[in-house]
Amino acid sequence: MGKTKVQKIGFLVGIIAMLVIGFMPTPAGLSLVGQRVLAVTVLMVIFWITEAMPIPFTALLPIFLFPVMQITGSKGQNDITLFAHYAYSTCYLLVGVGFLSGAMVKHGLHKRIALGIVSKVGKKPSTLILGFIIAVSFVSMWMSNTTATVMMLPVALAIASTLGDEAKGLKKAMVLAIPYAATIGGMATVIGTTTNPTGIGLIRETIGIDIDFLEWLKIGLPFTLILIPFFWIYMVKFFKVDKMPPTDISIARKQYEELGPMNKGEKWVAVIFVLCVILWVTRSLVWGDWFPYATDETIAMFGAILVMIAPIDFKKGLQEGRVRLRLEDRLQRHPLERRHPAGRLHGHGQCLP
Repeated sequence: MGKTKVQKIGFLVGIIAMLVIGFMPTPAGLSLVGQRVLAVTVLMVIFWITEAMPIPFTALLPIFLFPVMQITGSKGQNDITLFAHYAYSTCYLLVGVGFLSGAMVKHGLHKRIALGIVSKVGKKPSTLILGFIIAVSFVSMWMSNTTATVMMLPVALAIASTLGDEAKGLKKAMVLAIPYAATIGGMATVIGTTTNPTGIGLIRETIGIDIDFLEWLKIGLPFTLILIPFFWIYMVKFFKVDKMPPTDISIARKQYEELGPMNKGEKWVAVIFVLCVILWVTRSLVWGDWFPYATDETIAMFGAILVMIAPIDFKKGLQEGRVRLRLEDRLQRHPLERRHPAGRLHGHGQCLP
């Protein structure tokens, strides 16, 4: 929904029209699937005409709406191909997660989580290293390893700048712990690093086994929980950190205090993030039978849609104040997207017929 009156009206009218058409009695000569495809088409046409949402993002709506409305899914149910007309299916797990992690970065939620952990671990060098490992590992479970590493390196370097030459071991341990911890945390969840969904896609294509978020978590999280203490002990002993005097971590505490109370953007991102995690974990246990066509990619795109429309400032409109990175930055980063931006529009056009 944008900041103009036309965009706001178009957003509401589009949703109402889709619900009315999609769930009214099915007209004679039209199948239920055809009726729901028509409902999604009307929604998208209204969104395009009024620009209630950015045009490229509106073109991605079938990836979320088709499985939810039981039109089709990643396996091409009802003889309707969905993901193949856009891109490889796991790409949209990464796209959805990209919006979530981008919103966390934009509003500083990731920094609040990490600094909050580091600032509360105490002054002992060994516990400081543990704090960095836990903070980076946790953040890296939900976003790319690179982002988690880049986020925490300035904090480690700032603390290291206050230490003397006698603390060379601690400086090395802090800096090296961050990228290694990011790798360890990235193994815990499907969305922790791009190689995880890529591997799942290859497994699905080659041997026909589909691994969902919860199944991966059952394998990946125990590995992460086991590796963290082993890695911590190794870093402490190898660099002899346990023999060093207490360390000044006032810089981390000062940066955490400077963040102040959570703003509306952080709260919205936290709610959306927790909701998506709950949906990922419970899909195969609770609600998967109600929406059999939904996949982890569906949930990721649901999170992306919420990130796009979550209101930060009602007066300015959702278009102006929504929790998001710029759509162009997220969807046109790849060189092929810059040369062929119409590709996303072409994808929806192949799905709707």
